[in-house]
Amino acid sequence: MTKALSEAEKKQRKEDRRKSQQQKPPSTTVETVTQPKPEEPPAQPVSLCDDCAYEVMECEGSPKFASDQDETLTGSEADRVIECPAFVNVAEMPTAQETRQGAAPGPAAPEGEARVCDREGGPTEDQVIRTDLPQRPDPKRFNKEEDLGTCQSCERSLKRTALNRYQDAVRCTNPRCRAYRAIVRHLSTGVK
Repeated sequence: MTKALSEAEKKQRKEDRRKSQQQKPPSTTVETVTQPKPEEPPAQPVSLCDDCAYEVMECEGSPKFASDQDETLTGSEADRVIECPAFVNVAEMPTAQETRQGAAPGPAAPEGEARVCDREGGPTEDQVIRTDLPQRPDPKRFNKEEDLGTCQSCERSLKRTALNRYQDAVRCTNPRCRAYRAIVRHLSTGVK
């Protein structure tokens, strides 16, 4: 069994608990020490391929290397590309948001046509894509009231259903019919 604490001991423990929970002021002997920044090594010359929009050596350009100018260079320094006619700087290319906000530079295409640019940025005549044609079938074609005939087996009306991008199928949709889902004929979706 433990001995009961006296009044003086209770006061002492209470005082010790209060002091341990109290925030201590910052020490006046601490000094702020700043660490010096490490010295940066001198900037290495960068290859144009590092900043180019094309994959390395897949641009079909004819690059000039640093070893072409100074034959004493070796290693990665000699492999550095210093000049390339197909170089496109990634940093100067517009972002997707900038492209959406403003029209792309270059000659405007006639209504219903979009021009595809070659690598140098100029549109060519054989790279024109028609944009006035629908790229996807109209989903509202199923809501139109059409008389597609009746099923030969169950005498119910036939329905238009999707078959592929270019064709729809006319089928019986009665699950109890023996010709259920059998294609009666094809209809165009309107996509060419």
